[in-house]
Amino acid sequence: MVSAKTMGYTGIEYAERSFNTIIGCRHNCPWDCWARDVATTRHAQKYGEDFGDVQFFSDRLEQPMHTKKPQRVLVNFMGDMWGDWVFTDWIARTLDACEKAPWHHYIFLTKNPKRYGEFVREAPFGFEIVRTNARPWLGTSVESVDKLGRLDDLINATENLHAFRWVSLEPLLGSPIDKSMESRLFHMDWIVIGALTGKQPKQPDKEWVDWLVQLCKDYKIPYFLKDNLDFKGLGIEKVQQYPNGFKKITE
Repeated sequence: MVSAKTMGYTGIEYAERSFNTIIGCRHNCPWDCWARDVATTRHAQKYGEDFGDVQFFSDRLEQPMHTKKPQRVLVNFMGDMWGDWVFTDWIARTLDACEKAPWHHYIFLTKNPKRYGEFVREAPFGFEIVRTNARPWLGTSVESVDKLGRLDDLINATENLHAFRWVSLEPLLGSPIDKSMESRLFHMDWIVIGALTGKQPKQPDKEWVDWLVQLCKDYKIPYFLKDNLDFKGLGIEKVQQYPNGFKKITE
């Protein structure tokens, strides 16, 4: 069992800390997954060689309490906490740990956003966090327009929650230019855009990024362009915005 008293630092530039009580994922994404690489290659002794072997580290539940300075915290980015294969009790205990340290900003991300809503119905105590200052960030990943259903699930699942919605368009693998995409992004509080990294890196088309940036400007949606974008090659300005109230708590 891995043990550590405080949350680890993260290399993801829009957050300072990581809180990983659940490691592993069964989505089997066809591209290089940095979390899978870390778990099965760099830290195989800690996490195991099979990324589909999802594990729960209960001895990490006190970590948020031991970090007193308010931080942006990525919750279980080393897997998908909201995957259908994750036990409800693991999710509930993780959210309870977050609630005990409400001075942090907790950032969640999933390819299965409908479970946000399912979990509230099954275990409403888990989302006590929404009544604290933390106001969680509930997000989903969308690689192209053929994954738009995830945005619908996110919007529907969070309709009655006091939470921020956000979307990670990383890796942006296909054109997002579509009226139906526009109508859904309108409901987001924050948009993050990034490229495919790994052994076969791929940059999104300039036209795609330009369209998304203009959409964000038109609707006044804060947007964050990841460092893995080739700003010079794409001929775009590096802009890394945070929504109102998100950055303030960490200053």
